[in-house]
Amino acid sequence: MAIERAFNASLDGVPGLIAGAADLTGNTGTKLAGQTAQSPEHPGGRQVYYGI
Repeated sequence: MAIERAFNASLDGVPGLIAGAADLTGNTGTKLAGQTAQSPEHPGGRQVYYGI
C-alpha cells in the first residue's frame, strides 16, 4: 500500500509521526514497521490501537 510505504519512509524525518487504527491496521496501511504500540508500559510508542 502506498500510504504504508510513505509512513515508513517518513519515520526518521518526522519524529512526532504516529499512526493507528481500530482493528484494521493491516487493511488500512497504518502499520509502522518496527514500532511499538503506545501503552502505559510504552508511552512513547508510535503505533496507536483503539477500538470501537
